[in-house]
Amino acid sequence: DNTPTDAILSETLLSQASFDKFTAISVKGDQVWTYDEKYGAKMSGYNGSGTDANEDWFLTPALDLTGKSSVTLTFDHAFGPAYAMPDTDAKKAQYTLWICNDYNGDGNVAAASWKELKGMAYGTEGWAYITSGEITIPAENLTTNCRIAWKYVCDTESSTWEIKNVVIK
Repeated sequence: DNTPTDAILSETLLSQASFDKFTAISVKGDQVWTYDEKYGAKMSGYNGSGTDANEDWFLTPALDLTGKSSVTLTFDHAFGPAYAMPDTDAKKAQYTLWICNDYNGDGNVAAASWKELKGMAYGTEGWAYITSGEITIPAENLTTNCRIAWKYVCDTESSTWEIKNVVIK
């Protein structure tokens, strides 16, 4: 077990139990975040012959960050296939990170005050895992009921997004 001792949350997402600590919410589309023992949490709009329009969120459990002065998020992630890599701002906008402290757990993500977390590294090679980089949690979110979400949006073209080794410390 290589869990950092100072971690607030450390989940590989490579077991069903780890994946189940998170909340997958489908706002639009038939596809949903799924668990994969090799790749962690996976999301794609691919339906077998094309892409369905989707909006899907993957939320951490509620975290109490009260009293913390500095908190960061890191995770490993990959996109594929290579031709669908998020290599433009428009494509990167389909795969984003968000934070809030007022999601009440009812599945209605639109009712919460989400703010985008910037600075995530996207990588350049299909299916190649890279680290997100250290993403700083804003000071105003260092309170109770903090949730971080990976938001996946696609319309007619999509990439698969795979996420694992989430560490908040």
